[in-house]
Amino acid sequence: MPKMILDNVTINAKSGGNIRNGDFIVTNCDLNFSEESFNFEVDEAVAIVEEMVSNGLGKEVGDVVRALQTAKPEKHEEILKGSVFSKTLGKVKDVASLIKLLLNIANNAS
Repeated sequence: MPKMILDNVTINAKSGGNIRNGDFIVTNCDLNFSEESFNFEVDEAVAIVEEMVSNGLGKEVGDVVRALQTAKPEKHEEILKGSVFSKTLGKVKDVASLIKLLLNIANNAS
């Protein structure tokens, strides 16, 4: 996930823009926008994974990532249903995006 760190910065601008799926850390800054500041957007899949990791389920998420990485695509949803994600799946609007994110995590960890 991208990370933006602003420390001891002054910004005078019309708009701050969009920040999607990123960590944004601001310290000792003077941010002045005449119209809009920053618009933060988080994809549903990213929010789900972040919440699980922050709730102490990082190892379990890692286990799912490894299982997805070695499984055939037609087994991916079945793996999620039998994992720590089982309770969440009923609320997920786009399971394919969640699978894609977990596979991206696997590819980036390799």
